Amino acid sequence: MDNLAEILEAPFPFGPVDLEALSDFEIEVGHALPSDFREYLLAFNGSCFKKDIYTSSDDGWEAIGIGHVYGLHEGPDYFQLLKNWKLYEKYDLQAWKWKLKKFVVFADTGTGEQLAINTKNGSVWLYLHDWEPRLFRMPGQFMKIENSFSDFLQKLESEEEHDARMTGNPRYDAFKKQLAELEAKREAEVEQGMWD
Repeated sequence: MDNLAEILEAPFPFGPVDLEALSDFEIEVGHALPSDFREYLLAFNGSCFKKDIYTSSDDGWEAIGIGHVYGLHEGPDYFQLLKNWKLYEKYDLQAWKWKLKKFVVFADTGTGEQLAINTKNGSVWLYLHDWEPRLFRMPGQFMKIENSFSDFLQKLESEEEHDARMTGNPRYDAFKKQLAELEAKREAEVEQGMWD
């Protein structure tokens, strides 16, 4: 994880991690954090991602925008790992707590999906809260997307990188065209006073 500075914003947006707080957090979780995630907390502690698009498919179509990234600090609640790490408390999943307590939510997406690390093996998972149940009849879908936090970080790209890579893909080009048409339509409606 030598290139963290290329992927992440400035370190410690709400202060460095306290080693005692980190140890206490691991005790609360019940497992030591995977070494790469622990290294991220020690070096950046909740820093947002410069490269904030994760692509989950080889063709690049399944892209996820990263929203809040959590750290161990006293910053705003919506950036605090201590207040956001328990997936089973976020979406009324108490009945699956026995299965989910080994996961630590470390970030969310702009649409409320949750990114979590399995503390037993370091893999990164995505919880899609409004999808049809698939895994042990738990609401939503929970799927492994990477083998480690390091692997997850290496697949992040900036919006510009993603756009450059995707341009030329017929589905993506059609989507961009449709989006441009909708933006033009909205601008025309604003000019006509329809959004006052």
